[in-house]
Amino acid sequence: MSQEDTVTDDEKLYRRIPNNPKLYTVENGITRFSSQAFNDRKMEPSVDRAKLCNNDPTHTQHDSSDGVISLIAGDIRAIGTVEQYDKKGHLEYTHTIDVIPVPIKNQPPLPDNPAHASIIAEPEYRNEKTFRRLKQALARLATRRGWEIEPS
Repeated sequence: MSQEDTVTDDEKLYRRIPNNPKLYTVENGITRFSSQAFNDRKMEPSVDRAKLCNNDPTHTQHDSSDGVISLIAGDIRAIGTVEQYDKKGHLEYTHTIDVIPVPIKNQPPLPDNPAHASIIAEPEYRNEKTFRRLKQALARLATRRGWEIEPS
């Protein structure tokens, strides 16, 4: 098994945060990230594996004004589970959180990115409300770690 096949618990992961006031606030010198910073249409926030992009957070920027944060894969997995309830408040599903490699290759218009990975839930989410709980947990982790690159 190669280093590309598994995201280990100690791996640093980069996430791009566009320079958008809806995604973070700064108060008394402390940056707090919004759960919106982890929005994803497929409910699988993407990250880049630092070791596969030479530990260079600029790899993750799409624009020079983008900020970049880092998270640790083990901390994401330590979120544990996210529960989904039905309309009557009964537990319907328990989702386990993981980080998996999802390299991008030959998928125009996307540029190739062998460092790409996704934060996923097993089983997949069935609604946005449950996904929001994961985004809130990721925002808390990001707030504790702060910026790798501040947006400009």
